[in-house]
Amino acid sequence: MSKPSAPIIEPPAAGELLELVSNFLSEEIRPLIADEKLSFRVRVAANLLRIAKREWEGGAALELDPEGYRVTPEILERVGSLRALTNELLQGTRSIEDRAVFEMLQRYVNEKLRVAAPGASHRGGG
Repeated sequence: MSKPSAPIIEPPAAGELLELVSNFLSEEIRPLIADEKLSFRVRVAANLLRIAKREWEGGAALELDPEGYRVTPEILERVGSLRALTNELLQGTRSIEDRAVFEMLQRYVNEKLRVAAPGASHRGGG
């Protein structure tokens, strides 16, 4: 008679791991820290993990450009990368005063806010 096999236990998904660590830092570690500077840094680290979780879960319409930056599909299609757009703005070949460029950047910022600060997205239009 053979032994029953052990159940396969799947590790938590990446988003869940990020949330677990963030909560651990915020709820269990931070209250134990007397140093204000270190406490602030732990709070920032927990917030960064929450941002990473939202980004990982794809909470915004962003894609990786060739250099690894998350940008809107529009930036990829029209310019190719965030660095290319930045260079064109700096060199003056594109201008933020151009309505189409301004609106493209506004959509990009709104999508980034959807990840970094969900409560702040869509303020001021979009």
